[in-house]
Amino acid sequence: AIERMLPGEQLPGRGDAGELSPRPLWPPLPEVEALKESFRQNGFEPNGDYNGPDGQAGYGDTQHSVDTSRMRADAFNTFVEPVLRSRPNLCVASEAYTRRLLFEGTRCTGVEVQLNDGSLVAVPAALEVVLSAGALQSPQLP
Repeated sequence: AIERMLPGEQLPGRGDAGELSPRPLWPPLPEVEALKESFRQNGFEPNGDYNGPDGQAGYGDTQHSVDTSRMRADAFNTFVEPVLRSRPNLCVASEAYTRRLLFEGTRCTGVEVQLNDGSLVAVPAALEVVLSAGALQSPQLP
């Protein structure tokens, strides 16, 4: 499971062993409560969990992925950051653009990337190259 609903917040069909803890914004904002009341007065049905098994129809509180200290928990700091700390052979370069694949014969041996300062860096691979430059840019790589 990718999510972990905290005790007292478990909802049907939701996970309890994952890393992300989605929950409503707390404390409730008066503006949000007024908006929800206007939906109710206009005949809309409340939906206590729009990510649950009953679908997304209706209105309800937005859900936020936050950790137990109520700090925002996104995919990077939940899944990638812990691995980065334990893997000295792994580097994440943000705002780096993959320029081309590097080959020795027919074997791909690395990639050339352009860093955000404009410099070009050849990144060799010890064993393999995993190509994941996005749906639009992976096919464009020379």
